[in-house]
Amino acid sequence: MRVTVGTPQGYATFSAGPVPGTAQCPCQRRVELHRVVSRRSGPGILTQRMPRAPRDFYAGGHYHVNTRGNNKAQVYVDSTDRFVFLEMLERSQLKYEWMIYAWCLMTNHFHLVLRILENGLSQGMCELNGSFGRWSNLRHGRCDHVFGRRFSSREITTNAHLLEACRYVVLNPVRAGLCDHPADWRWSSYRACAGLEPPQPFLARDAMLDLVSNFFGKSRTSGSAVYAEFVLAGLEYDAVAVPGTATKA
Repeated sequence: MRVTVGTPQGYATFSAGPVPGTAQCPCQRRVELHRVVSRRSGPGILTQRMPRAPRDFYAGGHYHVNTRGNNKAQVYVDSTDRFVFLEMLERSQLKYEWMIYAWCLMTNHFHLVLRILENGLSQGMCELNGSFGRWSNLRHGRCDHVFGRRFSSREITTNAHLLEACRYVVLNPVRAGLCDHPADWRWSSYRACAGLEPPQPFLARDAMLDLVSNFFGKSRTSGSAVYAEFVLAGLEYDAVAVPGTATKA
């Protein structure tokens, strides 16, 4: 059963005219003109560099997204870095109307599981990563990229896969040896969904609990308990506990 609807977004239109000195978002696809000396024509010709192929994102699509630090370096130095990143994430979520089912900040990367609207993933991730990168460099006196390559994304096409992706994300700190229990890691959506603390403004906790309750045929009032049991089953067996495909970082 697919949980995505709609059709792929169209390809971007590129202008052949260069605009010297124009500041552009690092993720924007663009065509750069280069003068190539031609042995045949002498004075040279103008050629176009082929842009990277646009990614296909669907209106209403669900995705597991993550971004890693440049050269796998540390992204978040302290709690201040993490709090500021979450504030920026909240702004992106509001602007692009993301429905965030799960999130987790690790040391050198972060994970999101979300549902998008028309065309808000690439631009939203570009703005989020770019804004935090500039702020982090200013705060820590750096001038290099904070994040490495473009964000990675994997489409989620079934409710089982959606559940497993959410579980994978909040179990990341445990499997990485950063804590013994997902409740011990304050930088993820586990505590809020398990009923241990209020949800972050950008977290779609009710949607997450509705999903897990309906999937297992349980009452919505027991959603947090069902959620916690489902997540911890992944620790006990370290395997997929529902039909579907597990997701990897």
